[in-house]
Amino acid sequence: MSKQDGLVLALLGALVWVAATMAYLAFAGHTVEHSSWRHGLNTFLAAAALALFLRITARVRQTPEHRRAMAALAFSAPGLIGAALVCVNFATLLPDVAPEALARYGALMLAGNTLVLAQAIERAPKTA
Repeated sequence: MSKQDGLVLALLGALVWVAATMAYLAFAGHTVEHSSWRHGLNTFLAAAALALFLRITARVRQTPEHRRAMAALAFSAPGLIGAALVCVNFATLLPDVAPEALARYGALMLAGNTLVLAQAIERAPKTA
């Protein structure tokens, strides 16, 4: 994986993280907090979207299958760092939101990035 590929993946990962965080924060005090099944569905959809964005970007950048783990790390790193910063400063950023929202946000980010990394280390099917 070239430096340019790493930079593109990191920038796209940061963009996806910002979008996911803004979507979560927009609904943190309303829909997400009042229905756990909706939160579970949102977490699943966000994790699937993260994995899809990585797969699409890796295909467009023509990243070989054996280099997908490094691509996933480059893609996930900005989101993990950003999520950690949001979690540390959650009370400052959203003082009027219930504390449970912090755990739900952390779960959302952890589930999404775990799925991305799991998908990246998955072996490609062997052809005959």
